[in-house]
Amino acid sequence: MGGSLFIGRVFGIKISIHWTFLLLIGYIVISSSRDGNTIWQALTLVGFTLAVFACITLHELGHSLMARRFGIQTRAITLLPIGGLASLERMPEKPGQELAVALAGPAVNVVIGVVVLGVMYFLKLIPGSVSNEGDGLISMIGTPQGFLFYLAIVNVVLAVFNMVPAFPMDGGRVLRAILSYWMNRVKATNIAATIGQVLAGAYIAYSLIDGEWTSAILGLFILMAARSEYQQVKSESLIGGFTVRDILMKEFTVFHPYQRIQEAVQKMLSSQEKNFLVINGQNLEGILTSKNILAGMASAGGEEMIGKVLTKNPGVLDINDSLMKAIDMFRSTSLPLLPVTEDGRLAGVVDIDNVNEFMLVQQAQKK
Repeated sequence: MGGSLFIGRVFGIKISIHWTFLLLIGYIVISSSRDGNTIWQALTLVGFTLAVFACITLHELGHSLMARRFGIQTRAITLLPIGGLASLERMPEKPGQELAVALAGPAVNVVIGVVVLGVMYFLKLIPGSVSNEGDGLISMIGTPQGFLFYLAIVNVVLAVFNMVPAFPMDGGRVLRAILSYWMNRVKATNIAATIGQVLAGAYIAYSLIDGEWTSAILGLFILMAARSEYQQVKSESLIGGFTVRDILMKEFTVFHPYQRIQEAVQKMLSSQEKNFLVINGQNLEGILTSKNILAGMASAGGEEMIGKVLTKNPGVLDINDSLMKAIDMFRSTSLPLLPVTEDGRLAGVVDIDNVNEFMLVQQAQKK
C-alpha cells in the first residue's frame, strides 16, 4: 500500500488516495478524448467518478465508526481504483459485533441512495430518458437530475454487490459472523472463504470469456483475499491465550547511535542477528534493521553513524501483551524487531521470525 497521498482526516481517521487512483482518472480523461467528447464532458465523467468514490469513502467510514463503538480503531482509509479499503486494527471476534461492522458499510450506501432520491423528489428533479445516440454514460449523467439519479443507482448497486458472500467484501464477513453463532471462527472462516473462492473463480472465468480483463483482475483480487483471510484467522487461532512473555528473547545485541555501521555489518555476518536495538544510556533511540544497514552502506559507507540510519519511534510492547497485539504492531510498523518492557524497564525483544516459528510449532502440536 505504499505510495498513498494523504488528503485529510474525517472523525480523526486518516484518508489517503493510492497513486494508482490517478491512473483511473487519467484513463477516464484519455478514453473520453478518444471518443471525441469535449473537455466539459470529460470533466463530467471525472466529477461523477469522484462523487462515487466520495460515497465509497462514506461506506468505509461506516465500517470504521461502527468498529470504533466496539473499541477498534482504524489506521487509515485508502482509496484504490477498485474501491476503498479501511485498515482496521482488527476485526471483532464476537459474531454480533462483526455482523454490525460488516453491515454498516452497505447500510451507508442504502441511506445515500434513499437521501439522493428524496432530494430529487423534493426538488421535482425527474430524470429524463436516456439517449440512444451512443453517448453512453455522459448522456446519463449530463444533467443534474441524471447525475443524481445514477449516483443513487450506483449506491444501491454498491450495497448489493458488497453483500455477495465473498471475502474481502462485506457479504463474506456477514456470512462468517452468522456461521460463527454455530461453529468456531476458523471453521466459519473456512466455509465463507471457500464460497468466496468458488464465486470469484466463476466470476474470473465469465470475465475472461466476455473479454473483460479488468473484471477478471478484480475477481483474482477477491480470490486471493479470501484465501488470505482464512490463513490469517487460522494463524490467529494458534496463538490465542499466549503473550509476548512466551516468545521473549532476552539475549540480544545493542548498539549505540554513535557506533559505525561497519560494526553492525560485522555482527550481522558473524551471527544469526539481523536487526538490533539502538540505545543511548537508558533511552531507546530506535531499531536498526538489516534494510537500514544496507541502505546506509550504499549511501554513505561503513563509517556512517548508526544514529543517522536507524528507524525511530518503533513502538514498544509490554511483556504481558497478547501475541495478537504483537502481530498487529509488526503489521502496522513493518518492523522485524520490537522492544519489550516489563514494569517500564527493557526486558527483551521479540522478532517476527520467532513469532512465525512459534505458530509453526503450535500448528505441529495440534496435528
